[in-house]
Amino acid sequence: MLIGDKRVQVLEQELTRVRRAFESALAEIPEPRRHQAPAGQWTPAQIIWHVAKVERAVARLIERKT
Repeated sequence: MLIGDKRVQVLEQELTRVRRAFESALAEIPEPRRHQAPAGQWTPAQIIWHVAKVERAVARLIERKT
């Protein structure tokens, strides 16, 4: 079973660390600026939406493989 696998535990710890850093960076952006983008780039809100979408897709792939 993969749940007890040390590699899975390390991966889970790293994903938790990255998520916390991401949430911390987002918290530093004032709400009105979350919907403003530099020319030709995504807004912070669009980036968050994209990360969430990719995260859900990866989770579905993992669920199908287990």
